[in-house]
Amino acid sequence: MTVSILVVSEGSLMREAFVKLLSADPEITVVGEASSGAEALERAQALAPHVVLMDLSMAGMDGVTATRLMKEKVPDVKVILIGASSDEDTIVGAVRAGARGYVSKSSDGTALLTQIKRAASGGVALSEAMTTKLINAIANEQILADISNNGPSAREREVLALICEGATNKGIAATLVVSENTVRAHVRSLMQKLDAGNRTQLAIYALHNGMDGNQGAQAVKPVTVQRPTLYSTLGRRGILSSTLGTALPARRAMA
Repeated sequence: MTVSILVVSEGSLMREAFVKLLSADPEITVVGEASSGAEALERAQALAPHVVLMDLSMAGMDGVTATRLMKEKVPDVKVILIGASSDEDTIVGAVRAGARGYVSKSSDGTALLTQIKRAASGGVALSEAMTTKLINAIANEQILADISNNGPSAREREVLALICEGATNKGIAATLVVSENTVRAHVRSLMQKLDAGNRTQLAIYALHNGMDGNQGAQAVKPVTVQRPTLYSTLGRRGILSSTLGTALPARRAMA
């Protein structure tokens, strides 16, 4: 699959550099450019790219705000924010807004191309260092509450396990022999019960609670972060290979 991408940055030199890098990859097609958040919203709706690579820092509408609005108008688009800062608040803000990933401007070209393709295929684009910061945020803020009295049903656990595998609604429907509408209803229910804003957040919740299909259904338990175990689990599920998502409270009416 050729990945279509919209490049967004108010700096013309930066846009040109990104376009040159991306255009050299035969698996990527740059379908458009934008120099502001407002223009990015218009172009994303008109072009419907697979991925939007967007600068975090822009005058007027910044990348986080543009991402939040873009996900409302073009929910299928995968947004990757790129910025100079890699502090915890910045990364958390990006994911809460609906970004599929965050890449530091200090990253090399090969890493950026890999993250773009990963996001386009349904994965998440975060380095391992950024992943660690997100996990710390989850632990420190106790974002994932114990919902044992109103947890996912047996069917919803099956849906969660398939989401961890990266399955689409269509794929889940085929596996469980149900309609896509039924799957969407389950996903909406899961997001409401788990206070999750997107599928990435659902997946990380499932991994923390042993509901990713590896251990079968079990009682929901509070999150205890144990990095070696978590990283090895994510590696087996194909979710962590220098990338991971997070579960953060920013409920969105999207399934």
